[in-house]
Amino acid sequence: MVGSLTATRILSLSKEESLKIGPNHNYALKISVEVMRKTVPLALVNNGSALSVCPLITLNCLGIKVSELTPTFVVVRAYDNTRREVMGSIKLTLGVRPIHPQTEFQVINIPTFFNVLLGYPWLHSIHGYLLLSTRN
Repeated sequence: MVGSLTATRILSLSKEESLKIGPNHNYALKISVEVMRKTVPLALVNNGSALSVCPLITLNCLGIKVSELTPTFVVVRAYDNTRREVMGSIKLTLGVRPIHPQTEFQVINIPTFFNVLLGYPWLHSIHGYLLLSTRN
């Protein structure tokens, strides 16, 4: 879905992708990111989320142990409106070339269709680096 991330710091869709999905789509923005030298597909960018989430299964795939998490007493409402306890938080360097911001993730043991969720704190951390637009 994402056409390219160019040296001009613009995340954009190619003309073919734009025409294929149309200007008034409601599809989620999913990108691939790099974490610990591993490509993580299906990173969901969600400007409506107050936090960035790393599901436990993704954490396990990255080879990170639960004992490495920073304890937290945060309780969140999941996308299905259920209350979920956060297992802990972890700061990871997230690569979206050409930038590599450090991102704090709340780790939750939930089934998801995404591998990480990037909420508005992540979007604010990269402000000035990326501009979402459609290429002409």
